[in-house]
Amino acid sequence: MDPLVIRWLLLAAIFIGAEMVIRTYYLFGFATGGLAGAVSASLAFPFWGQWIIFIFVALTFVIFTRIIKRSFA
Repeated sequence: MDPLVIRWLLLAAIFIGAEMVIRTYYLFGFATGGLAGAVSASLAFPFWGQWIIFIFVALTFVIFTRIIKRSFA
């Protein structure tokens, strides 16, 4: 396995572990962004493309999490 894929998966695991401690559901967005970065790294995207995918997925998930939490609060 490519070392860059392992780094993305490690980043996702760190965010999932932090989410288990904090329990705000916002860090799951960054974890899914890390998983998307790992997928894009395994598909041989350039490094800047992996970061763009990570940021897009993470921010999209965080925005939707805020909307959902606001509607149920």
